[in-house]
Amino acid sequence: MDEGLFAFEEDDDYQTSNDEYGDETENQQWERCNMMPANQDEPTSSDIPADQFLSKLDLPNGPTFKIFISTNDDSTQQGFDISKDLLCTHSTFFNCAFNGPFKRSHPQEMHLPETPLSTFQLLVQFLYTNTFTFPTRITSPHEKLTLYLLFFATCHQLHITGLSLIITRFKSLVKWCSERGQFPTRLHMELAMDLPAVMRRGAWPSRRAWCQALMEESADFAADLFRAYTRAVRGALGAHYHCGSAYDEGI
Repeated sequence: MDEGLFAFEEDDDYQTSNDEYGDETENQQWERCNMMPANQDEPTSSDIPADQFLSKLDLPNGPTFKIFISTNDDSTQQGFDISKDLLCTHSTFFNCAFNGPFKRSHPQEMHLPETPLSTFQLLVQFLYTNTFTFPTRITSPHEKLTLYLLFFATCHQLHITGLSLIITRFKSLVKWCSERGQFPTRLHMELAMDLPAVMRRGAWPSRRAWCQALMEESADFAADLFRAYTRAVRGALGAHYHCGSAYDEGI
């Protein structure tokens, strides 16, 4: 994962921004380095919900690998035929697995049973379009934050690079939630703690009592996310007691 991309820099204006967030900004088209030519009469590939992406799109011909992912109930596995070039270009993990000196006994397939299906669907669309669109069933900011963090965790595990545009979207969502008093849950913190440390210590010396203990538990992304929320709350809400009451209620 690209070092430093999660850092909420000092010039990120969390205190005064009036940016609006919604599905229209979440799903807006971003610059794509891998985008296939689009038919003007059909939705572009990045506009298709991630869970429908492969079934609705004619993907380019070429060598592919089959990746097996467990379904949501873990009863079966679903196979994805993914371009070899895309996998090996974006991921040193896949490049070593499929092209390295210690190739797998079945070199054309791989099983990833611990990777959530919904997360891998986002990853597949990202590999082909450099962005993704959440499934239509994912509507709340809380659900999107969760999927973002799962997506980043999967990218870290599989050594997927080139995430700067997705991270920009994630920061916009974090800021939007912060300005409206919607705070991270413990699940978000647990997911974030597994991400690599990417921020300089002491970037924001001010710490609120409601999150100080958890920040001290982790020098990784979880602490960074808490600091971002604290800064946004200080500017947007103007009163830290909202943080304490929200966190005490366990939301």
